[in-house]
This record gives sequence, structure tokens and C-alpha cells, in this order.
Amino acid sequence: MHLEIFSLTRLPFEFQYAYLDRFMTRTADKEFPDQRLTTRYATLRDCFSQEESIYLRMKSSKWTSVIHEAHEDRVQKCLAMKMALRAFQKSATADVKEAADELYKVVSEYKIRYGRGYEPMNTRFSNLVDDLSTDTLAPLVKKLCLETYVKAMMGDTDKIKKAIMSRNEDRKAAGRGALQKARRATEVAYRNFVEMLNSLQVTTPSAELDPLIELLNEDIHYYRATVLANKKSASDSDKQEDSKQEAQQDSNAAEQPDGDSTGEENSDQQEPAEATL
Repeated sequence: MHLEIFSLTRLPFEFQYAYLDRFMTRTADKEFPDQRLTTRYATLRDCFSQEESIYLRMKSSKWTSVIHEAHEDRVQKCLAMKMALRAFQKSATADVKEAADELYKVVSEYKIRYGRGYEPMNTRFSNLVDDLSTDTLAPLVKKLCLETYVKAMMGDTDKIKKAIMSRNEDRKAAGRGALQKARRATEVAYRNFVEMLNSLQVTTPSAELDPLIELLNEDIHYYRATVLANKKSASDSDKQEDSKQEAQQDSNAAEQPDGDSTGEENSDQQEPAEATL
């Protein structure tokens, strides 16, 4: 039995780190039958330890707590505003009830709730605040005296955006190149270990290693079937969408006669809509 060849460079970094962390956990207490294999494993362990140290140091930042606190605060403000709107919906005054119904519908569409990360929610909060600030909804917000909630969510969202920028700058300053260098060293050490393991399994097969190899191959199959398959599926979807847009543009161009000034004006007007898609 041999360990399947698996290119770590094909994995997004977060998944590559998770795979190697799992790999090192499974092999941590294993005694290898050949000193050459033990030596290569020790090199891999040292390289991954160095990479992990740099990665965790870059991941932990003083801005992390700022981001999470601001995110929790804006979620709390949003849910409190929804509770206030529910109370206004029970009002006996028709215009107050109508305003509350409209605002509650808009806020509920964004599905703001606890337990979700701040990154996927950034766009939702930005769009929600923009919607509540439009000429249509802003008067309703003012009518129900809810401006404090909207301003608080806006302030927290701006704080998060600035904190993310500052955190990213700190990570770059901490040595992004150092992480990439450590990652390459880990990839080389991993490949050397796998090649030596498979070579020994051909020349001097060891049944003791078969259960471990089978377990490690299961991990490889998992990442191939999920991470890489999803990555390819997303890429194919993007290509199909691009092809559809190009075909639509060609179709629109073919329908418009040459030299038709009206057609040219319509084409100019359609460009922003194309970009939005």
C-alpha cells in the first residue's frame, strides 16, 4: 500500500493548513521502521511548526477584539430595532403601524442574527444601512424615532471596515513573505516524506504502516472530493456566467444596425447594468 500523491499547492491556504494539522496529529505518535523516514518526518514537523507559529502570530491581532466587539454591538442594535418595530406594529395608529410594517419587512430580509461571522455580514449591514437611509425609508425611520439604531449600526460597520484594513496592514508588516517562505519549506518537506514513504513501501514493505496510510488516504480523498471539487465547480460557474454575458453582449450588438445613433445611446445606457451583473 502506498500514500497517494497530493499537491498541497492546489488547496486554498486555510484548507492546506487544516490538512497538514490533521496529518501531523494522525502521525504524531507513530514510530517509523526506517531512520531515513524518521528523519524526513522530523524535518516536516519542524517546518510545519515554524509555519504554524508565523501563521498564528499573524492571525492574532489587537484589531480582532475590536472587530468582534463592534460586530456583536451592531447585531444587538439591529435585533433591538426589530423588537421596537414589533411593538410599533401593534400600534392603534394606522400610519405608525404601516411604517413599522414596511421597515420590519426590509430589516427582516437581511436575516441578521447572532452566531454568524462578521465578514459575511459586512455587506448585509452596509446594504441595510444604505436602504434605511434612502429617501423612501429614512422618513419612516425618523417618524418612529429609530435614527439612533441606524447611526449605531453605521458607526459599527465603519469601525469594522477600518479595523480590517488596519489588521491587514499589520499582517503585511509582520512579514507575509516569511509565511510564504515557511509554507514552501513545509510543502517540500511533506513531498520528501511522502516520496520516501512510498519508496520504502516498494523496496521493504511494512504492514505496520498500512493502517496509517489507509487513514491518510481517506483524508486525501475527502479534500479531493470536497475542497478541490467545490473550487473547480465555483470556477466553472464563473466561466459559464462570463460566457453568458459575452453571448448576451454579442446578441445585443448584432440586433443594433450600424450607424444607428439611437442604438449607440441604448448601448451606452446598458453598460452599467452589464457591469452590475
